[in-house]
Amino acid sequence: KGCVGMQLIDKKGKLFGLINLIDLIVVVLILFLIFGICFKISQKSALMGQQTTVRSIEMDLFIKKVMLPFTKGFQEGDIIKDSITGIILGTVKGVRVEPHKEAVVDSQGNLVNADVPERYNVILTLEGEAECGSGGIKIRGLEILSGNLHIVQSNKSKAEAVMLDIRY
Repeated sequence: KGCVGMQLIDKKGKLFGLINLIDLIVVVLILFLIFGICFKISQKSALMGQQTTVRSIEMDLFIKKVMLPFTKGFQEGDIIKDSITGIILGTVKGVRVEPHKEAVVDSQGNLVNADVPERYNVILTLEGEAECGSGGIKIRGLEILSGNLHIVQSNKSKAEAVMLDIRY
């Protein structure tokens, strides 16, 4: 008869008459479990192979286009944390306040940077500690990258800030 009369699952519940369907499912699940455990172990060993050192770092945070009273919301010595995660980024070492500028067209039709009345940019310099290594710069697991947007807060103020620079 050949393959013409062969059923996918026979009367005894065997797949192609060779293996029980439930046994096959159990074997596949065990193989997935073994593969998953091996994958986890390899990931952990790869992470453990990364060398990280805790270092003192300085970071500059840029807060854009705020009013004058707000510029006094961050003072030297304030502890700054990421508002979303609650992770302390560092302590304010310096505060620089500059007039906010925007591109405008002057009377001759030239594009110039002009001060925006009653608006200021604040640059906070923070000191903190971070894990530095091949996996990047992290503070208690929070990745620190130039250009990242953070919602930062002190005990007096909260603002949206962009990470300008990181030095270590």
